[in-house]
Formats: sequence, structure tokens, C-alpha cells
Amino acid sequence: MSSRRFDGPRNVLCVLHEVEQVLQREQQEGNSDRLIPILLDDDLFETGAVPPDWWPAERNHVYRGLQGRVCARFTEARYDVEKWNEELGKLLKALRKQPKTSSGAC
Repeated sequence: MSSRRFDGPRNVLCVLHEVEQVLQREQQEGNSDRLIPILLDDDLFETGAVPPDWWPAERNHVYRGLQGRVCARFTEARYDVEKWNEELGKLLKALRKQPKTSSGAC
């Protein structure tokens, strides 16, 4: 397991709060895709279904929400041009996707 950590507990909680708000907004919009995780390494998901030890327990639901997402994984892409193109294609497709709008929205 990696020993790298975020800058500190306050920063972790601030970031997780932002992620949590985006996940809630996506749910309210009928499962829109506003959050597109881009993975440069496997640190976040290397522990599997259990959050890493540095993850705050009160935010485990955010970890589970991130796990179920389609991610652009560039973890092996730096050595494999085909993998790079595949992951970049996923990211571009998600970015081009038209947001779902509800009636009466601004």
C-alpha cells in the first residue's frame, strides 16, 4: 500500500465534501455525469472494496460512489500508446456528452 497522503486532514475533508456534493447533484439530475475520475496511479482503489486507511470513515459512502464510476485510468497508459488512446477516448466521450436538463432549469 502506498504511503502517500493528501496534504492534511482538512484538505481531504474539503475535497471529499466537494466530491460528495457533485455526486448528490448527479443523483438529483437523474444520474448525470459531472464527475469523471482521472486516475494517474492506483492509490485510491488499491485496497479494493475497503477504503484506504487514510480515508475518513464518515465519508465511506463517497468512496463507494467513486468506485462505481467509469474512470479514465492512465495508470498503465504512460507505457502503452493504445491504452493511452483508449482512456483518452473515454475521457473525451464523457466530456462531449450533453448534460441532461430538466424542464424549468436555468
